[in-house]
Amino acid sequence: MTENEYNEPSRDPLWKQASTDRESAEREAAFLTWWETHGQPYEAAVIANGDTPWTADIEQRRELFMRRYQRSEPPKGLLTDPRQPEKRVAGAVRHPQRLSPTTRMEDTAA
Repeated sequence: MTENEYNEPSRDPLWKQASTDRESAEREAAFLTWWETHGQPYEAAVIANGDTPWTADIEQRRELFMRRYQRSEPPKGLLTDPRQPEKRVAGAVRHPQRLSPTTRMEDTAA
């Protein structure tokens, strides 16, 4: 690694970054590719077998496809200290040396 790589600001991981219009267009293209290569042949095979597909509505399948790999919102209060609702305590997990067994949370908040 070069020295510059250490000085660059850290970016959020991809799963935390908001999606863009370009990504939405790419997801739509991925859905259409999936539908043509896997969705329609599977549906045709199910019908040829005498069964009924779970849905014949392409919009329901698109909605399900678009929900893949999206994080839901965490439960309220998961990453917050109930005594200080605006402060995050996630740093305590990443840096356990900051909080020793004898250190109280109130002492480190200052």
